[in-house]
Amino acid sequence: MKGFILFISVFALAVAEAPKELTLCRPSDPNLEQCVAKFMGDFMQILNEGVPEYDIPSANPINAPDFILEADPQYTIVNFEQRYSNVKIFNFPLSRATIESASIEENSYSIVLRFTNPLLKTTANFDIPSISLQGQTFSLSGNATIVIDANYLATLSGSKSESNGSGQAQITDLVLTSAHNSISVALESENQEGASTLSNFLAMNQQTIIAESKSRINAYFGPVLKNLANDIFSKIPLKY
Repeated sequence: MKGFILFISVFALAVAEAPKELTLCRPSDPNLEQCVAKFMGDFMQILNEGVPEYDIPSANPINAPDFILEADPQYTIVNFEQRYSNVKIFNFPLSRATIESASIEENSYSIVLRFTNPLLKTTANFDIPSISLQGQTFSLSGNATIVIDANYLATLSGSKSESNGSGQAQITDLVLTSAHNSISVALESENQEGASTLSNFLAMNQQTIIAESKSRINAYFGPVLKNLANDIFSKIPLKY
């Protein structure tokens, strides 16, 4: 199973009610590709709409935990500490998903998915204790809006089981790799001069910043998606 595209239009997500259950797939399924595609399509719709009766809120936005990017001298550009809080990730459920490969066994599964989204947006409060640019050393804090033309490859595996027609599922491992096309950053701060200096610096060094930050961002975002999915699996009815 390779390269099967799940086309989920923004219009369809906006007008359709989210499913109230998810259907797991068996390896003996005669239409296994369609089963996996339906599962993913239903899951993305649940992410977008939420299911209030099962205490599943919309994941648009995803409320993500605080995180810190440590200063690291191995990097030429992103070598200053960055602290982020009140992190919200918008538009992920509206991503276009492609099933690159899928292996479904009786009690386990492994799937490789590609998510593309030209408008994946993150907002957060940021705090940079110290940064040196253009001969100046200063601190900076405020609000950041980051828009990514995102291209993520998600490799995930997990377990599943069945009892009396009901199912259980869990993701045990989820690894992200990314090949982002572009990133734009807008900063708001009381230190307007510092915010302008850093914004210009980020714009001029965009590709290097993507290269130096992506492994650490992937390591942060992967568990966020894993925990979000497992929380939904624990609440929504799963059937075969």
